[in-house]
Amino acid sequence: MTQRSESMNTFFDGYVHSDMTLKEFVNQFNNTLRKKVEVETMADFNSSNQMIPCVSPFNFEKQFQKVYSNAKFKEFQKELMDLMCCNCTLVSKRGCISTFNIMDEISIVDCTKTIHYTLYYNEEDCELKCTCALFEMGEILCRHVLRVFHLKRINVLPDRYVLDRWRKDDKRRYTLIQSSYDDLRASRDAQRYEMVFKR
Repeated sequence: MTQRSESMNTFFDGYVHSDMTLKEFVNQFNNTLRKKVEVETMADFNSSNQMIPCVSPFNFEKQFQKVYSNAKFKEFQKELMDLMCCNCTLVSKRGCISTFNIMDEISIVDCTKTIHYTLYYNEEDCELKCTCALFEMGEILCRHVLRVFHLKRINVLPDRYVLDRWRKDDKRRYTLIQSSYDDLRASRDAQRYEMVFKR
């Protein structure tokens, strides 16, 4: 809930202030939506026409380079670079489920902190779950999962790990939302137009 509130505040930052009238707010809201669509359209264009170079020899990076939007691919590359800080050990294997212990070194200002995670790998479905929950929360694979994929020599990752909302080939199907104020203004303009020409 707090995250949603902060993102709404960021969304309206610079467009809305406390002394606005309702009419001004509706106009600014429409302008804000229009600007957001323009920014997203430009980002889509850049993702389709500019390719960010790979930083590793891993095939799955090339796979994500082709499908991810540029912004999401940069996030993915950061996780890929942090892969070097992860140490992965097989703890147990029961049937097709393997359990791994992940030790991740994180640099905080002047010191390094080691954090332990547990990762479960279902070999049958090629499915991984990490206790860091980055994929569930941030919608991107964590370095711990990438470490196990590399360890298991899996070069092509299942499509379920690339969510549609981050694909560069997925065109957004929304347009600007018309407000009721726009409809009222349009009908008033039409009435004025008729009155002028009836005279």
